[in-house]
Amino acid sequence: MPHPPSSNSGTGSVHGIGPILIVDDDPAFASMLTETLGTWNLPNQIITLMGGQKLVEQMGRLTGVEFGAANYPSLIILDLKMPGMGGIEVLQWLKKCGHTEVPVIIVTGSQDFPSIAQTYELGAYCYISKPQRPGDLDKIKHALRIWT
Repeated sequence: MPHPPSSNSGTGSVHGIGPILIVDDDPAFASMLTETLGTWNLPNQIITLMGGQKLVEQMGRLTGVEFGAANYPSLIILDLKMPGMGGIEVLQWLKKCGHTEVPVIIVTGSQDFPSIAQTYELGAYCYISKPQRPGDLDKIKHALRIWT
């Protein structure tokens, strides 16, 4: 079971000191999300990876590193539909390679409910409709807080 983020203050924080990984093929959305997360006073570094394959490469370098380590992700915010390796394939890879401790929030504009259901079967923590404006990102802030 993933170790969820915890909130010790009004701003919320992610359990662990590792980075928050944003995995999305839309640079504008990734930038908006990065900027917004940066205003939440989280102690975690925020890293954007443009696509599922980039996440696999990043995680592949963590052989022998355990959840909770400074360079192991504390949270992955993952787009469902991306060219090449999409969210389903990423979750399958994470499970196959034993990276099941890191919580994953699916953020997508897709209404492909069978695929969304499959993400839960593969261990995703929650699904959030892709926000269109910075204020819509409060859904993610709420997801971070409800883990407490």
